[in-house]
Amino acid sequence: MLKLYGLTKSRALRCIWMLYEIDAPFELVRLSPEAPDFPVGSDINPNRKIPALVDGTTVMWESMAINLYLAQTRTTELSPRGRTELGDALDAVEANPVIASARGAVAVDALVVMRGGVGE
Repeated sequence: MLKLYGLTKSRALRCIWMLYEIDAPFELVRLSPEAPDFPVGSDINPNRKIPALVDGTTVMWESMAINLYLAQTRTTELSPRGRTELGDALDAVEANPVIASARGAVAVDALVVMRGGVGE
């Protein structure tokens, strides 16, 4: 099961939204980077930032990177159909970072227009 470290009043909300959009079961570990029990070192994030995602042996941080990882590793109706749609999604995120960020879930905003399976 996926494990997401973060707080709902942080950028972890983007990842929570994405996880619900793709209907992926996950455990939310409510953790503030200022908490004295925040895992030190590379266990979660050596930079002591949230969100962080643990998927088996894969550990990621940065909300946009997490969401793009989820979009690439889970096949849903939001998944890009091949490289062209993935490129379009990345272009939309890069071209409109302020607008996409204001909407809350950067990758969801870019991927919501897509349908089908992952990869070509």
